[in-house]
Amino acid sequence: MNAGRKPMVQPAFDDETAGLDQPTVDGALVLARADARSEQQQVINDVLALGSDIGIITMARITKGVSAMAEVKAFERFNKSKAFKHIEIPGEDGVLRLAENIDEFCRAVFGGRGYKAMSNQKEMLDKLGEETYDAAKRLDLNRAQLRLLINLPEDTRSVVEEAMQNNNKAEVVTLIQSLANQLDEAKEKTEELKAEVSAREGLLATRAKNIDDLEARLARMKKAPPDEVRLELQKNATSQFNDAMGALKGTFNDSIRVLVEHSLATDTPADTAFMSGLVGELQMALTTLRDTYGIPDIAPAMRPDWTTDPAFKDYAAE
Repeated sequence: MNAGRKPMVQPAFDDETAGLDQPTVDGALVLARADARSEQQQVINDVLALGSDIGIITMARITKGVSAMAEVKAFERFNKSKAFKHIEIPGEDGVLRLAENIDEFCRAVFGGRGYKAMSNQKEMLDKLGEETYDAAKRLDLNRAQLRLLINLPEDTRSVVEEAMQNNNKAEVVTLIQSLANQLDEAKEKTEELKAEVSAREGLLATRAKNIDDLEARLARMKKAPPDEVRLELQKNATSQFNDAMGALKGTFNDSIRVLVEHSLATDTPADTAFMSGLVGELQMALTTLRDTYGIPDIAPAMRPDWTTDPAFKDYAAE
C-alpha cells in the first residue's frame, strides 16, 4: 500500500522560537497576556476617570455648583486622553452610542459647547490665570468683556481683580470699559507722537539733503567762472519764485475764493478784514524784501503807456 510513496519530511523552522523549549514559550505567552491585560486595564482606568469627570460635571450643572475653571480642566483631560472613544453619549434620539469625534463628545458633556468653544475657554484661562478667570465667569462676563480684560496690562488688570471681589458685575464691566478706553487713547496718542516724530525726521532729512546739495553746488561754484555762477544762482532764484507764485496763485488764491463764495452763499458779511490782513502780510513781506536788498520797484515802469492815457482813465471810471 505504501509502495512508491515518499517518506514524510519534518518541516524546518527558521524563526527564533524554533529552538525554544515549551516552558519558555509558555512563559512568553503569559507575559504577553499580562501586557494585554495591563493595557486593557489602563484603558478601563481612563474610561472610569473620564466617566467620573462627566458625572461630576453633570451633577454640578444640575446643582449650579460647577466652576468654569473645573470645566476647562476636565476638557483638558478629555482632550489629552483617547478614552472618550469608549464612552457612550446620548444621541439625538436618546439612544446611547459612541461619539464620532471629540467635538461631538464635548457638546454632549459641556451642554452644547463644542471643541472650539472649549478651546477658546482654555486660552482665556491660560491668559487670565485661574483665580481671575473663575471670578470673571462667576460674574458672567461675556466673551467681548473677557477679551478687553485680557488685553489690559497686568498692573491695570489687578485693579479689576480687586473690584471683582465685590461681586458687582455692573461695576466691574464699567471699570473694564473705562480702562480699555484709556488704553486705546494712550495707544492713539502714542501713534500720533510716532507719526509726528517720523514727520520731523523726514523734514530734517530733507533739510539735510538740501544743505548737502547746496554745499555741493557752492563747491562747484567756487571753481566755475563768474558768469556760470550767476546763471546757476538765477536758476535757483527762479525755481524758488515759481514755487512761491504757484502757492500764491494756486492754493492761497483758492482759499480766498472759497471764503468769498461762502459769504455769498450764506448771505453773510465778507471776511474783508481777515483777507486784507493776509494780503497785507504778503505785501509787507515783499516790501521788506525790497528794503533789505535795495530792490527798486520797477512795476510802474513796466506798465504799458496806454494805461496812463486820460481816455483810459475815463473808460475805467465808467
